[in-house]
Amino acid sequence: MRKYLIPLALGLVAAQPANAVLMVTMQDELGATFHCVDNGGACDFTGAANNLLTLNNTVGNFQVAGTISTSSSGLLNLLSLVNFGAVNTDPLGAHTLNMYVSNTDYLGPVSQINGSASILFSNAVGSGPSSLDFYADTANVQGANLINTPGVLLFSALQTPTTNPQAFLGNDSAAFFDANLFSMTQAAHINLKGGGSFTDFSQNMQSSFSPVPVPAALPLLGSVVAGFGAFGAWKRRRKIGSDGSTAR
Repeated sequence: MRKYLIPLALGLVAAQPANAVLMVTMQDELGATFHCVDNGGACDFTGAANNLLTLNNTVGNFQVAGTISTSSSGLLNLLSLVNFGAVNTDPLGAHTLNMYVSNTDYLGPVSQINGSASILFSNAVGSGPSSLDFYADTANVQGANLINTPGVLLFSALQTPTTNPQAFLGNDSAAFFDANLFSMTQAAHINLKGGGSFTDFSQNMQSSFSPVPVPAALPLLGSVVAGFGAFGAWKRRRKIGSDGSTAR
């Protein structure tokens, strides 16, 4: 029987928290869900603020060794998700593991956000495409609650394994302007064929304090892609300024 894992101790996961709260969600394409909030009970094994450790989670057909999420705000705003590894235990069917991590109250002013990611696929040739997405929100709305991704999509990486094993590493940057508090959210959609697995997964966002006032909206800056092999198509989307206007 499929298990739907949503710890009751987490409280009102659908409501916007009053203060910054680090959240992580894992969900398969059929709706099996694991959700944990920083210091939210038995699901968080660290006990430290802005550090969220989960261990040995079953999410539908996926067995997940564990994740660790970290967040910090100030002169350096940082959001990070590391997944120790996961395997699709269904020998016959492909499934998608969706992962979300988010926090609020990152400090502006800010003019740019940098992102990086890595993953190592094993026995995954024949799997569908996977994507890694990076969001930021001038309205400072909490993401990963359960699977929402507020704000604007800054950049995205797409990959389909064609060799075994196959490693990917890449980074990108995007203009993002906000003079006040903002939120950051990361989403990963990893498709694995039956018996496929991944390890060495990490997804990171960071921005530095910008003391120079920034305009409400500016044209999108160019991106830089680097890493191990071709890291797929880093898709740049629209940007919004601190007043909610859109620059394309």
